[in-house]
Amino acid sequence: MNLVPIVKQAEMVIYLGCNTGGTACGHTELFKTFVQRELLAYEPDKKNSLVVLGKFVGLRQPTGEELAGLNMSTSCYYTFEEAERLGL
Repeated sequence: MNLVPIVKQAEMVIYLGCNTGGTACGHTELFKTFVQRELLAYEPDKKNSLVVLGKFVGLRQPTGEELAGLNMSTSCYYTFEEAERLGL
């Protein structure tokens, strides 16, 4: 099931997952919608990062978790430390 249409309609999105170290918790298109929303909270963790998103505000710099999610379709992947260093 494609979550993007549901996420686009939601007032708030709460994400808990991990896209680093070769894991994937969502599709790249999902993270493209995430980085267009207001970042209300971000708690990075190696096992599962928490991202709380509000209203659509336009494109912003991704968090480490979102950055890893945006790039998971490529053959390379980020470690947790790399993603956090490069992200917001």
